[in-house]
Amino acid sequence: MLFGMMSVGKTVFVGTTPGRVLLLRPPTDHTDSIANPHPGIEQWVIRDWDEMTQAHEYLRAEGYKEYDWVWLDSISLWQDIGLDDIWQATKDNNPARDNKYSGKDKGEYGRNMDRLLEWVRQTVALDLFNFGITAHPTDKLNDPTGERRMLPWVQGKGMSVGVCGMMTVVAYYEVRRKDGETYRLLHTETTDDVYCKNQYARPGKPWLPLKNPDMPFLLKKIEEVRGKPANQPVQKAKTRTRPTSKKGA
Repeated sequence: MLFGMMSVGKTVFVGTTPGRVLLLRPPTDHTDSIANPHPGIEQWVIRDWDEMTQAHEYLRAEGYKEYDWVWLDSISLWQDIGLDDIWQATKDNNPARDNKYSGKDKGEYGRNMDRLLEWVRQTVALDLFNFGITAHPTDKLNDPTGERRMLPWVQGKGMSVGVCGMMTVVAYYEVRRKDGETYRLLHTETTDDVYCKNQYARPGKPWLPLKNPDMPFLLKKIEEVRGKPANQPVQKAKTRTRPTSKKGA
């Protein structure tokens, strides 16, 4: 998961992803910033929950054979499109709600939150391709220590934490300017300002911020830890079936 302010270059970063790449985006997000997309990148504009569900079903049934990477760019803007779709369905079902004194309430927001978290959960659980998400940052949030840090922006209580919990990396992307030089930094370790997550960093060996990175550079860092290309799955631990208890045991 990659998050950062608007115009920092998240989509440009996504555009450097090697291999066969599917980019899912709402109509309010754009890919014009990817100046020279390589021929392996394909994008789908997702306009409502029906199309979002169809995208998941396609990836589950056969799409995983076609793509090495799937990106949702961005979850922060998609959630508004999803909410509009749910609100339209509410008005179609109950025209009385469509007046200047009424608007979206907890029901619409709750359904949108449930669908979004379920979609991410079920997509991650497929475990058939590499999956990435971009997001805008939240305002700073209080944590139990009293510190205030930013998370990716996913609307609803517990949503940001829930989505981040399913990621292996949550990285913050920012622009820095120093001595006349403009450059970008990718943070994969929590700082005083932002929460990050990096399951590839070994205990006691945090990653330093990566200067002007792209996806091949990040994948190479991951590969160094895994000992195999980042696009290949890690050998999974063997799963044992719990034996059924015998009668009278």
